[in-house]
Amino acid sequence: MSVELRPLGVNCNIACQYCYQNPQRDAGNLNTTYNLEAMKRAVERIGRPFALFGGEPLLLPLADLESLWAWGYEHFGRNTLQTNGVLIKEEHLHLFRRYKVRVGISIDGPEELNDVRWAGSLEKTRASTQKTEAAINRLCAAGIPVAIIITLHRGNATADKLPKLQAWIKSLEGKGVRFIRLHLLEVDHESIREKYALSDKENVETLLSFARFQKELKHIRLDIFKDMKALLLGDDREAPCVWRACDPYTTAAVQGVEGQGQTSNCGRTNKDGVDFIKAIEPGYERYLALYHSPQKAGGCKGCRFFLMCKGQCPGTAIDGDWRKRTEHCKIWKKLFARLEKQLLAEGREVLSVSPLRKSVERLMLKYWEYGSNPTIYSLLEQIKTEQDNTAPESRGPATKLSTFQRLCWVSEEAERVWAPRLEQIRETLHRLHQEMIVALENNAESPLQSAVQTKEGAAIPMFTNTLLNNLGISLLPKHPHRFDCPQAQAYGAEVFSRIAQPGLDGWLAEILRWPISYTSLYGIAEVKTPVFKLIHEAPYSAEVQRLEHHGTQFPTEGARGVHLPYQVPAKMRLSQSRSFQRGIAHCIS
Repeated sequence: MSVELRPLGVNCNIACQYCYQNPQRDAGNLNTTYNLEAMKRAVERIGRPFALFGGEPLLLPLADLESLWAWGYEHFGRNTLQTNGVLIKEEHLHLFRRYKVRVGISIDGPEELNDVRWAGSLEKTRASTQKTEAAINRLCAAGIPVAIIITLHRGNATADKLPKLQAWIKSLEGKGVRFIRLHLLEVDHESIREKYALSDKENVETLLSFARFQKELKHIRLDIFKDMKALLLGDDREAPCVWRACDPYTTAAVQGVEGQGQTSNCGRTNKDGVDFIKAIEPGYERYLALYHSPQKAGGCKGCRFFLMCKGQCPGTAIDGDWRKRTEHCKIWKKLFARLEKQLLAEGREVLSVSPLRKSVERLMLKYWEYGSNPTIYSLLEQIKTEQDNTAPESRGPATKLSTFQRLCWVSEEAERVWAPRLEQIRETLHRLHQEMIVALENNAESPLQSAVQTKEGAAIPMFTNTLLNNLGISLLPKHPHRFDCPQAQAYGAEVFSRIAQPGLDGWLAEILRWPISYTSLYGIAEVKTPVFKLIHEAPYSAEVQRLEHHGTQFPTEGARGVHLPYQVPAKMRLSQSRSFQRGIAHCIS
């Protein structure tokens, strides 16, 4: 698990147009203050080295950078920094040497190839790129380890631009760069897709071009091909998080620590622009559901590469819905097939076509059902030593997911205020339902079914709002046949009238009037409120089922975001700015 220390959150000195952190910037969720000691205490509790991360971490004053790195060197013997490189000065190099800082730089190539990493105008963007390139040269000359991350898009990876990009990479190797990671473009906005996204065919051709180019490099190894080959051979001990069944509610590979010491997840999952704190326990419902859901519906059923890929990163999921497989599926599938063919020609034992694959899949599903995420390698070892019977017994097909429920909060403040209130409300309502239990006719399995039967356009009344029923926050013990059912409304009103505890009725009334988004897919319901989001089991559907309750009240602790149920700005603060739009208008062809 890597620890990303983000003192200034997503604040940055440039505005990369494809950045996965842009939804947070659009929502206005920018952190401007930090507490060095609180952050150190949080990292100490985790007990692992940290990477100074952003946004752009070099916006911090030199004195604070030195404080963090001196502390990191004392506790862990090394430090790591991820930066766009624009702000690196000689003073930073001095600190890098003193405190053994490994430097990662995000840049998409030289000159115009890096224009998507926009700095407000074409002139400023090109100047920033020159500063980053100069910083790489200084780092290499000083013998400071530097790694490069390159995102592939229409600005740097079309057939006419690849020769320049690859020649530049070769020059970096000559200067001493030894590690380069290639990323496919992660798209969170349709305007970015239209402008910058390569087609699936172009992405495949680009990656195959890099596979051929690899042979020209003496020292740099492009990890993407090494990782995929190892996965096909059943060895995922060093596989990156995108191939390891990441849970977007806990992101085990990334532990974020924000400016005041609060925990957070990998930012690639923040599609609503909200930086949620981690759920208490991980879950692997996404992968159980993908395994059993048809490919034509966004699932992975029947794919021989599922064990290796697992639907890939939830941050790149189709339609931004983490429950679906990656939108890059066709690209990875073609690359796996190409590498599979090469390995078979070499006489290697390839898991995707091995008789053992089904046994490994069955074991993996069993462990996922019980909240564990073993490596493929360990399962193969288990099977080979005839210990298959040590795995827990399967609880059934994923189209009927077992009961589960997980929740995460938009902030520590929201949890502090509302967690005890929810518990009090839940206990009181449970007692009242037991005292008053009556038979409500025609109960529905989910609020979606209640909505279908309700008069078109009718809002959900407070007394029959069962969107949070699985959490025990509902005046009805079950979903009504219709939200406007008179019998159900009368029962809900009676329950509400019996709440005797001062303040409790006000909290409950407020919650039931919050805006709430309810979606269901593959047997997984996700319920979003202004202060927390919740997932639980639901009736299986291969298509997304959606219900939005716009509400009439918004809590003080509610989050800003880019979609309902959050507080949405009248204008997206970054993507609708004049500066950002100038970048979109800039011709890259």
